[in-house]
Amino acid sequence: MSYEPGAAVAEGSIPLCVPELRGSEWRYVKECLDTGWVSSVGPFVEQLETTVAGFVGVAHGVAMSTGTAALHIALLAAGVKRDDEVLVSDLTFIAPANAVRYANAWPVLNRRTGRWMRGASSISWRTSAPGLAASCSIRSPVDA
Repeated sequence: MSYEPGAAVAEGSIPLCVPELRGSEWRYVKECLDTGWVSSVGPFVEQLETTVAGFVGVAHGVAMSTGTAALHIALLAAGVKRDDEVLVSDLTFIAPANAVRYANAWPVLNRRTGRWMRGASSISWRTSAPGLAASCSIRSPVDA
């Protein structure tokens, strides 16, 4: 089996981490390797931050290495403090609960009923429920 870009996937297998590079992507990856900018900094990261910031209409954007890191920073930016409680769905990846703990707060698992948490990932600032500082809503595959 070949792991080269564009290589065929073996019959009956489900590729989970096989790169899918098309168009100019291989050239961009090669440029990163050739210049040593294979990290969380560099011209492509700066271009991404600027482009996304412009797209959403804000002055600055910050690229994060993982979704968990992004949730962690969003919780801090939302004002979540030590020992606050943050509502998270019980039907999701562990990342939201981990991000809450990284912020020194406590995840409160919510039994998912209906589609009340449906939508794009979001952090709601202060909630009206006593003891809850925020709600971390993550779109799950069952919402699709």
